[in-house]
Amino acid sequence: MKDWVRKGVFLVSLLVARTAASGASQDTVRLATLEWPPYNSLSLPDGGVNTAVIRQAFELAGYRLEIVSMPWMRSVQRGLHDPSFDGYFPEYLSPSVQRNCYVSAATGESPVVLAERKQSHLGVTAVSQLSRYLVGVVNGYNNTVEFDNAVASGKQPVDRANSDEENLEKLSKGRVDLIIIDENVMHWTLTHSPALMPFASSIEALQPPLIKQNLYVCFKRTRKGRKLAADFNEGLRHVDVPSFVHGYLMALPGR
Repeated sequence: MKDWVRKGVFLVSLLVARTAASGASQDTVRLATLEWPPYNSLSLPDGGVNTAVIRQAFELAGYRLEIVSMPWMRSVQRGLHDPSFDGYFPEYLSPSVQRNCYVSAATGESPVVLAERKQSHLGVTAVSQLSRYLVGVVNGYNNTVEFDNAVASGKQPVDRANSDEENLEKLSKGRVDLIIIDENVMHWTLTHSPALMPFASSIEALQPPLIKQNLYVCFKRTRKGRKLAADFNEGLRHVDVPSFVHGYLMALPGR
């Protein structure tokens, strides 16, 4: 089957599924998120692949999803504390997240990698080898438990950026030795950001990933949040997430 036919079939199938799921009147769920393509972006179909999975699960559960995109730290704060929001996404699992949220079932996967300038040849293969290097991170992101504990204890020097794009810019200019980043976000940003496209061939992800984190929705720890999490998980049970993600990504222009 030719590429354009496959892409058309997937997008039509997605439309049919969403139309079938939205026959009755639906309650609205309002979640905060961030620009994090290809997972979440207002410029992508259905708001990005992770948003599309979440939207589909909610519609199968009888809800309509409304998302508001904002910087990450603000999305966390408003998702947890603003009365007009029911939660936020996407989130990695951590002790603090489990304390603050009713956490959904996994809605996807995020390969977390170290990235370096190809000319550096640092040879880093583990978090335990990082303490001699300045590592770029995004403010407010969870990374890995081992790395975040090293940062909290003062053993790991870090430079904090406000976004993945800013983090990559610092790496490209040699202001940090390495960065921690989702591998798919790294490739998307390097091939779509005009400021970073000239550096795409000079930055590489170190393999294997430090960890493959699952992605979750954080619902407020309220009675409503607990019900939304349960209803959402029931809808998600009927979504083949790996196949959905593969089909979505293959249908994107340029894939």
